[in-house]
Order: sequence, then C-alpha cells, then structure tokens
Amino acid sequence: MSILINIAAEVVGILLIWVVVSRIKSRMITEAQAIPWLISAVFIMVLGVYPRIINIVAGWFGVWYPPTILFVMISVLLAFIIFHQTSSISKLINQVSELTMQVSILKNEKEELEQKIIDLENKESK
Repeated sequence: MSILINIAAEVVGILLIWVVVSRIKSRMITEAQAIPWLISAVFIMVLGVYPRIINIVAGWFGVWYPPTILFVMISVLLAFIIFHQTSSISKLINQVSELTMQVSILKNEKEELEQKIIDLENKESK
C-alpha cells in the first residue's frame, strides 16, 4: 500500500475515535455502545501502521488475493457490532416491557386509592 493510504487509514481511525468520544461526552451513546466502535478505530489504525498484517493473515488462511481478507475482517467486525447492538436493543425492550407493567400496576393502585378516598369522604359527610 502507498503511504497515502496509510495516512488516510490513520486519519480515519483518529476521526472515528474523536466522533465516538464526542458522542460519549454529549451522552448520545453510552460507553458500552462505544467499545465496538473504538475497537474498529484501533483496528483501522493498526492496519494503517502495519499494512503487511493483511498479507500475513491472508497467508494463514490460504487466500490468494489479500484484500479479500480485509473485507472478511471488516465483515466480522461489523457482525460483532450488529450483534452487540441487537443485544442492547433486546435488553432495552425487556426493560420497557417491565416498566410498562409496573406503570399499569401503579396506575391501577392509584385509581383504587382514589376511589377509597372518595368513599371515605362520602362516609364522613353523611
């Protein structure tokens, strides 16, 4: 790879880290959600510094065209990120369901208490 591609990889990695950190600071994402993206940024930066890693890994797997291994690595990394996000969404869905049930129960209890108060006031006024 040319030096320009190596520099571009470093710049992309640094920009990705900067964007993720700024999102964490503004509370748009949590630290747990940022971890896969930070791993991706470090991965990009390492490949920018050591581009021969692609050739070495391609040799281990017997891949004739080394850039193919790069696409496989990216696909695996994206699959990991998607799985992580799906897990987070599932957890949040369960929490929302639990909260919905709790709110319904509390709402029902509130209505029962209000009715008891009304009944008590009616008894006292007689």
